[in-house]
Amino acid sequence: MVTGSGSPGAEAELDPTTLDLDVLYIDVLSPHHESAATIARIAQARSTRPEIVSLAAGIVESRSAELEQLRAWRETWYPEVPGLTETQLFAGLETKASSPGRGGAPGLGDLTTAGMDEVIAELCSETDMLNLAFIDHLVEHHTGAILISELVAVEAVHPELAAFARTVVDTQSAEIATLLGWRDAWYGGYPSDHHAGDDAATPTS
Repeated sequence: MVTGSGSPGAEAELDPTTLDLDVLYIDVLSPHHESAATIARIAQARSTRPEIVSLAAGIVESRSAELEQLRAWRETWYPEVPGLTETQLFAGLETKASSPGRGGAPGLGDLTTAGMDEVIAELCSETDMLNLAFIDHLVEHHTGAILISELVAVEAVHPELAAFARTVVDTQSAEIATLLGWRDAWYGGYPSDHHAGDDAATPTS
């Protein structure tokens, strides 16, 4: 997820399509990792399922470490590039992903900050269906990171970032598989859309 940090003047002067894919990726993934850690902290504190608590704790730890690495690379590699707005980031990423021989940038919508406050509020207030809400929101959240990381794993300027992106794909794909397995086992695969009301799934425990 992305938080706009550049000033209007900087946005007018900077053409994001001329930037390396690497800095665009770092700037789009850093706040996305922050929001994943926030979601996980809520589940870690509120869930009564030890499986969820353990996974959430691992996400908080791993994303925090990855954030430190991303910020260190940003400072070392691109100190002259100002903070980028969400508009700039998406413009740059769309261009990089849509150049000849590439299939575009599916999943960019899952990297936006829009709706994150509502997700956090829901997880903080949800009771009976907290685990289902956490599973479905995190699966959706991971999808955008995986798709953009697949591109960066192939196209990154810095080999360290390419390796990092491959790790993101592998780690978050495995987490999605685990989450969907739990959803199948606990809720019969029922999506949390949305988890309240007469049509809501009945959890097995």
